[in-house]
Amino acid sequence: MKLFTPNRFLVRNFSLICSLLIVLFFSVGKGWGQSTANYAFTTGTSSLNTMTGSTLLVTGNKDDWGSAVVPIGFNFIYMGIIYSHFSVNSNGQVRLHTSSGATAIGGANVSTYAASTVTLALVAGDNEVNNGMSYLVSGIAPNRKLIIEWNQFYVSLTDNSISGNMQLVLNEGTGIFEFQYGNIINSASSTRNRSIFHSSGNTANSSAFITVGATPTINTSATSTIENTFDASV
Repeated sequence: MKLFTPNRFLVRNFSLICSLLIVLFFSVGKGWGQSTANYAFTTGTSSLNTMTGSTLLVTGNKDDWGSAVVPIGFNFIYMGIIYSHFSVNSNGQVRLHTSSGATAIGGANVSTYAASTVTLALVAGDNEVNNGMSYLVSGIAPNRKLIIEWNQFYVSLTDNSISGNMQLVLNEGTGIFEFQYGNIINSASSTRNRSIFHSSGNTANSSAFITVGATPTINTSATSTIENTFDASV
C-alpha cells in the first residue's frame, strides 16, 4: 500500500510509507502577501485537528461534488485581500470568496491556475472522498481557525474506505494556512500525477506549487504547475 503520509517527505515517486502526518505552512508577514514570494514555506509533523462539533457539508461517498458558498467565520487575508467566505469540492480544492454572492467552486476538478481566482489545492485534479466533508471554526477571536476536513480522501476514483483524512486550516489574524494530510492513498491500479498549489492568478508570483522530495521545495515564479507522482496502491 502506497501512502501520502510522511513525518518528513521520504519520497520514492511520491510513494510514501510512513504513518504520520505532513503539515504545509504558508505564512505571510508585513504587507499581507501581495506576492507568493513573500510567503514562508515550512513542513513538519502534526496531528490532525479534532472535528468535534463540526458542521457537515456532505455525507457519504462523493465524486465531483461542490459546496455552496459558506462563511469562513472571520476575515482571512490572502495575498493582500480580505476573504469572508469559501467553497470546496470533493476533489480536494477550495476557493476563497469576498462575499456570499460569489460563484461557488462547483464539482468539476481544478488542475491549473486561473486568472483572478483564488484556489487552494491540497491535491489538484480528479479525486474523491468516501466519508463526507465537514468544517469547524474553533478558538476565540482574534485567534480563530477554520478547519475543513475531507474524510477518507483518496487520489483517483476507485472507492476506498481506508484512506486517511485531509484538512485545510485557515488561521485568523496571521494569514497562515496549513495543508494537513493523513494516510492519503492513490486508490487506482496505476500511477496518478497531481499537483499541490495555492494561487490567486496565473501570472508569476501570484501562485506557488510544491515539488515533493526528500527536501520539498516550492516554486513561486512559474505560471503553471509541476505535478507529483502518486504510486498505485495495488
